[in-house]
Amino acid sequence: MIYILTLYFAARLLIGFSRWNLAADAAFITYAGWALWGTTPLALLALPFYLGIAAVGGGVFRYYAGLASALSLSGVYLMFQQAPYLKAFGFVLAILSPAALLPTARDKGSLEGVFRYLVISAFASAFLFIGIGQRGTPLGETFLLLAVALELGVAPMFLWVPDVYGRAHPAGLAILASLPKLSAAFALLAIKPVPPPPRDAPSGSRRPLDADRQPRRLDQHRPPPHIGVLHCGAFGLCRVYIPPPA
Repeated sequence: MIYILTLYFAARLLIGFSRWNLAADAAFITYAGWALWGTTPLALLALPFYLGIAAVGGGVFRYYAGLASALSLSGVYLMFQQAPYLKAFGFVLAILSPAALLPTARDKGSLEGVFRYLVISAFASAFLFIGIGQRGTPLGETFLLLAVALELGVAPMFLWVPDVYGRAHPAGLAILASLPKLSAAFALLAIKPVPPPPRDAPSGSRRPLDADRQPRRLDQHRPPPHIGVLHCGAFGLCRVYIPPPA
Protein backbone atom coordinates (compact mmCIF):
# COMPACT_ATOMS: atom_id res chain seq x y z
CA MET A 1 0.00 0.00 0.00
CA ILE A 2 2.86 2.38 0.80
CA TYR A 3 4.48 1.82 -2.60
CA ILE A 4 1.21 2.33 -4.43
CA LEU A 5 0.63 5.54 -2.48
CA THR A 6 4.11 6.75 -3.49
CA LEU A 7 3.40 5.99 -7.15
CA TYR A 8 0.09 7.81 -6.86
CA PHE A 9 1.77 10.94 -5.54
CA ALA A 10 4.35 10.80 -8.32
CA ALA A 11 1.61 10.46 -10.92
CA ARG A 12 -0.25 13.42 -9.46
CA LEU A 13 2.86 15.56 -9.66
CA LEU A 14 3.54 14.57 -13.26
CA ILE A 15 -0.04 15.01 -14.44
CA GLY A 16 -0.62 18.32 -12.69
CA PHE A 17 -4.00 19.97 -12.79
CA SER A 18 -5.60 18.49 -15.84
CA ARG A 19 -8.49 16.21 -16.64
CA TRP A 20 -6.24 13.19 -16.11
CA ASN A 21 -5.90 13.86 -12.43
CA LEU A 22 -9.49 12.65 -11.94
CA ALA A 23 -8.54 9.36 -13.59
CA ALA A 24 -5.52 8.97 -11.27
CA ASP A 25 -7.67 9.72 -8.22
CA ALA A 26 -10.36 7.26 -9.28
CA ALA A 27 -7.74 4.56 -10.00
CA PHE A 28 -6.13 4.91 -6.59
CA ILE A 29 -9.49 4.94 -4.78
CA THR A 30 -10.41 1.76 -6.68
CA TYR A 31 -7.19 0.08 -5.57
CA ALA A 32 -7.67 1.23 -1.95
CA GLY A 33 -11.24 -0.06 -1.97
CA TRP A 34 -10.04 -3.40 -3.33
CA ALA A 35 -7.35 -3.60 -0.64
CA LEU A 36 -9.92 -2.73 1.97
CA TRP A 37 -12.17 -5.55 0.78
CA GLY A 38 -9.79 -8.14 2.19
CA THR A 39 -9.86 -6.45 5.57
CA THR A 40 -13.53 -5.75 6.12
CA PRO A 41 -16.68 -6.84 4.26
CA LEU A 42 -17.98 -3.28 4.53
CA ALA A 43 -15.74 -2.02 1.75
CA LEU A 44 -18.81 -0.96 -0.22
CA LEU A 45 -18.98 2.00 2.14
CA ALA A 46 -15.92 3.29 0.27
CA LEU A 47 -18.13 4.23 -2.69
CA PRO A 48 -18.84 7.76 -1.32
CA PHE A 49 -15.13 8.48 -1.67
CA TYR A 50 -15.66 8.42 -5.44
CA LEU A 51 -18.19 11.22 -5.03
CA GLY A 52 -15.59 13.18 -3.09
CA ILE A 53 -13.55 13.55 -6.30
CA ALA A 54 -16.07 16.03 -7.68
CA ALA A 55 -17.66 17.18 -4.41
CA VAL A 56 -15.83 20.52 -4.40
CA GLY A 57 -17.30 22.30 -7.37
CA GLY A 58 -15.42 25.58 -7.12
CA GLY A 59 -12.76 27.49 -5.26
CA VAL A 60 -9.02 27.41 -5.14
CA PHE A 61 -8.93 23.81 -3.85
CA ARG A 62 -11.34 22.30 -6.34
CA TYR A 63 -8.54 20.26 -7.96
CA TYR A 64 -7.52 18.77 -4.62
CA ALA A 65 -10.84 17.07 -3.83
CA GLY A 66 -9.75 13.77 -5.37
CA LEU A 67 -6.42 13.92 -3.54
CA ALA A 68 -8.19 14.50 -0.22
CA SER A 69 -10.56 11.61 -0.90
CA ALA A 70 -7.66 9.30 -1.74
CA LEU A 71 -5.71 10.25 1.38
CA SER A 72 -8.78 9.84 3.56
CA LEU A 73 -9.45 6.35 2.20
CA SER A 74 -5.76 5.50 2.68
CA GLY A 75 -6.17 6.46 6.34
CA VAL A 76 -9.18 4.16 6.59
CA TYR A 77 -7.06 1.31 5.22
CA LEU A 78 -4.32 2.00 7.77
CA MET A 79 -6.79 1.95 10.64
CA PHE A 80 -7.57 -1.71 9.90
CA GLN A 81 -3.91 -2.73 10.30
CA GLN A 82 -2.64 -4.46 13.43
CA ALA A 83 0.08 -2.00 14.44
CA PRO A 84 -1.20 0.63 16.89
CA TYR A 85 0.85 3.44 15.34
CA LEU A 86 -0.71 2.70 11.94
CA LYS A 87 -4.18 2.93 13.47
CA ALA A 88 -3.34 6.30 15.02
CA PHE A 89 -1.75 7.66 11.84
CA GLY A 90 -4.64 6.39 9.74
CA PHE A 91 -7.18 8.09 12.01
CA VAL A 92 -5.44 11.45 11.71
CA LEU A 93 -5.01 11.07 7.95
CA ALA A 94 -8.64 10.06 7.43
CA ILE A 95 -10.25 12.92 9.37
CA LEU A 96 -7.89 15.78 8.55
CA SER A 97 -7.37 15.34 4.80
CA PRO A 98 -10.90 16.45 3.79
CA ALA A 99 -10.82 19.29 6.32
CA ALA A 100 -8.16 21.12 4.29
CA LEU A 101 -10.74 21.74 1.55
CA LEU A 102 -13.15 23.68 3.78
CA PRO A 103 -11.74 27.19 3.07
CA THR A 104 -11.76 26.69 -0.71
CA ALA A 105 -14.02 29.73 -1.17
CA ARG A 106 -11.68 31.94 0.90
CA ASP A 107 -14.52 33.44 2.89
CA LYS A 108 -14.27 34.45 6.53
CA GLY A 109 -16.79 31.92 7.79
CA SER A 110 -15.01 28.97 6.19
CA LEU A 111 -11.66 30.08 7.60
CA GLU A 112 -13.15 30.33 11.08
CA GLY A 113 -14.82 26.96 10.62
CA VAL A 114 -11.66 25.14 9.57
CA PHE A 115 -9.73 26.41 12.61
CA ARG A 116 -12.56 25.30 14.89
CA TYR A 117 -12.62 21.91 13.25
CA LEU A 118 -8.85 21.57 13.62
CA VAL A 119 -9.18 22.18 17.36
CA ILE A 120 -11.89 19.52 17.64
CA SER A 121 -9.83 17.06 15.58
CA ALA A 122 -6.79 17.75 17.76
CA PHE A 123 -8.80 16.80 20.86
CA ALA A 124 -10.16 13.68 19.12
CA SER A 125 -6.66 12.64 18.02
CA ALA A 126 -5.29 13.22 21.53
CA PHE A 127 -8.06 11.08 23.01
CA LEU A 128 -7.25 8.36 20.50
CA PHE A 129 -3.52 8.41 21.30
CA ILE A 130 -4.24 8.16 25.02
CA GLY A 131 -6.69 5.33 24.44
CA ILE A 132 -4.26 3.35 22.30
CA GLY A 133 -1.52 3.85 24.89
CA GLN A 134 -3.83 2.56 27.64
CA ARG A 135 -5.50 -0.14 25.51
CA GLY A 136 -7.01 -2.94 27.54
CA THR A 137 -7.84 -0.80 30.56
CA PRO A 138 -11.21 0.87 31.29
CA LEU A 139 -9.56 4.30 31.00
CA GLY A 140 -8.10 3.50 27.58
CA GLU A 141 -11.35 2.13 26.19
CA THR A 142 -13.19 5.19 27.47
CA PHE A 143 -10.79 7.52 25.68
CA LEU A 144 -11.18 5.53 22.46
CA LEU A 145 -14.94 5.90 22.66
CA LEU A 146 -14.58 9.62 23.35
CA ALA A 147 -12.33 10.07 20.30
CA VAL A 148 -14.79 8.45 17.90
CA ALA A 149 -17.84 10.07 19.52
CA LEU A 150 -16.28 13.54 19.37
CA GLU A 151 -15.46 13.16 15.69
CA LEU A 152 -18.93 11.82 14.90
CA GLY A 153 -20.60 14.62 16.84
CA VAL A 154 -22.52 12.29 19.13
CA ALA A 155 -24.53 13.92 21.91
CA PRO A 156 -23.52 15.58 24.16
CA MET A 157 -20.41 16.38 22.10
CA PHE A 158 -22.27 17.70 19.07
CA LEU A 159 -22.15 21.44 19.82
CA TRP A 160 -19.24 21.98 17.45
CA VAL A 161 -21.23 20.62 14.48
CA PRO A 162 -23.67 23.55 14.04
CA ASP A 163 -20.87 25.98 14.88
CA VAL A 164 -18.62 24.72 12.06
CA TYR A 165 -21.27 23.77 9.54
CA GLY A 166 -23.26 26.95 10.03
CA ARG A 167 -20.42 29.28 9.06
CA ALA A 168 -18.74 27.22 6.31
CA HIS A 169 -19.30 27.69 2.58
CA PRO A 170 -21.17 24.82 0.84
CA ALA A 171 -18.31 24.38 -1.66
CA GLY A 172 -16.01 23.00 1.04
CA LEU A 173 -18.68 21.76 3.43
CA ALA A 174 -19.86 19.15 0.92
CA ILE A 175 -16.80 16.99 1.53
CA LEU A 176 -16.22 17.91 5.19
CA ALA A 177 -19.70 16.81 6.22
CA SER A 178 -19.38 13.41 4.55
CA LEU A 179 -15.91 11.86 4.42
CA PRO A 180 -14.68 12.58 7.99
CA LYS A 181 -17.95 11.22 9.42
CA LEU A 182 -17.63 8.10 7.30
CA SER A 183 -13.99 7.73 8.34
CA ALA A 184 -14.96 8.01 12.01
CA ALA A 185 -17.53 5.27 11.48
CA PHE A 186 -14.79 3.11 9.95
CA ALA A 187 -12.63 3.90 13.00
CA LEU A 188 -15.36 2.52 15.24
CA LEU A 189 -15.24 -0.74 13.27
CA ALA A 190 -11.46 -0.91 12.98
CA ILE A 191 -10.43 -0.01 16.53
CA LYS A 192 -13.45 -1.66 18.23
CA PRO A 193 -13.39 0.09 21.58
CA VAL A 194 -14.91 -1.99 24.36
CA PRO A 195 -17.27 -0.12 26.70
CA PRO A 196 -16.07 -0.34 30.31
CA PRO A 197 -18.11 -2.75 32.46
CA PRO A 198 -20.54 -1.25 34.96
CA ARG A 199 -19.12 -0.85 38.41
CA ASP A 200 -20.76 -2.83 41.19
CA ALA A 201 -21.81 -1.11 44.38
CA PRO A 202 -19.79 -1.90 47.53
CA SER A 203 -20.86 -5.06 49.27
CA GLY A 204 -21.71 -3.24 52.49
CA SER A 205 -24.05 -0.74 50.86
CA ARG A 206 -26.72 -3.26 49.91
CA ARG A 207 -28.45 -5.85 52.02
CA PRO A 208 -28.83 -9.27 50.42
CA LEU A 209 -32.39 -10.31 49.71
CA ASP A 210 -33.73 -13.06 51.88
CA ALA A 211 -36.09 -15.32 49.99
CA ASP A 212 -37.54 -16.76 53.19
CA ARG A 213 -38.40 -13.38 54.65
CA GLN A 214 -41.94 -12.23 53.95
CA PRO A 215 -42.52 -8.59 53.03
CA ARG A 216 -43.79 -6.54 55.93
CA ARG A 217 -47.09 -4.73 55.71
CA LEU A 218 -47.21 -0.99 56.04
CA ASP A 219 -49.69 -1.15 58.89
CA GLN A 220 -47.17 -3.10 60.94
CA HIS A 221 -45.12 0.09 61.32
CA ARG A 222 -47.98 2.09 62.84
CA PRO A 223 -47.56 3.08 66.50
CA PRO A 224 -49.98 1.59 69.07
CA PRO A 225 -53.20 3.59 69.71
CA HIS A 226 -52.34 4.38 73.32
CA ILE A 227 -49.33 6.41 72.22
CA GLY A 228 -51.62 9.06 70.76
CA VAL A 229 -53.70 9.15 73.97
CA LEU A 230 -50.59 9.70 76.06
CA HIS A 231 -49.46 12.56 73.78
CA CYS A 232 -52.82 14.33 74.08
CA GLY A 233 -52.85 13.88 77.87
CA ALA A 234 -49.34 15.26 78.24
CA PHE A 235 -50.23 18.27 76.09
CA GLY A 236 -53.33 18.98 78.21
CA LEU A 237 -51.39 18.80 81.45
CA CYS A 238 -48.86 21.25 80.11
CA ARG A 239 -51.64 23.71 79.25
CA VAL A 240 -53.15 23.42 82.77
CA TYR A 241 -50.11 23.50 84.99
CA ILE A 242 -47.83 25.80 83.04
CA PRO A 243 -49.03 29.40 83.30
CA PRO A 244 -48.97 31.52 80.16
CA PRO A 245 -46.25 34.19 79.92
CA ALA A 246 -47.09 37.59 81.36
